[in-house]
Amino acid sequence: MQEPNYGEIVYRLDKHDRIFRVNESWNRFAGANGGSELRAPRILGRVVWDFIVGEEVIRLNQALLERVRSGHHLFDLPFRCDAPSVRRFMLMDLWPLPDRGVEYRCRVQYRQEREPIRLLDPKERREGKRLRMCSWCRRVDIGRNTWVEVEDAISLLDLFLREKPPPITHTLCPRDKHLLDHENG
Repeated sequence: MQEPNYGEIVYRLDKHDRIFRVNESWNRFAGANGGSELRAPRILGRVVWDFIVGEEVIRLNQALLERVRSGHHLFDLPFRCDAPSVRRFMLMDLWPLPDRGVEYRCRVQYRQEREPIRLLDPKERREGKRLRMCSWCRRVDIGRNTWVEVEDAISLLDLFLREKPPPITHTLCPRDKHLLDHENG
């Protein structure tokens, strides 16, 4: 199935980190990815932290926001936004707005289709020990701080043999923690 071209997906935060505007591309992207509850007006007025999981990921995003609020533009930050049947390699730009607001502009750089992965389906019932997934690059920790693509993790951890996939907790992998260190330094 061909994914639509969403164009630039834009959302804006006020100085209190509340979402006050999203564009139509945001709404199309949310709807097409099973996130109808993430479309405007349902998210407007809510703080962005309601939608970001993991302490390290929140700290990284807070550091990025502070950098932008100090007058910097951030361009072409790579990140992943995967769905069960597609890998999306995306780029993000952050722009300062008046009164300490910030505008996020995200775009799909390229995508790779794949067989649907139950582990990534948010509707799946889950049980067992939590898997750590990097929120930035979407790789999974398979133990001893070894991070691999989700398909490799499924195979290496024998997740196909389980009736229910394990729950996922989000963090930053060592490769992407440098983003936080860089932003703090």
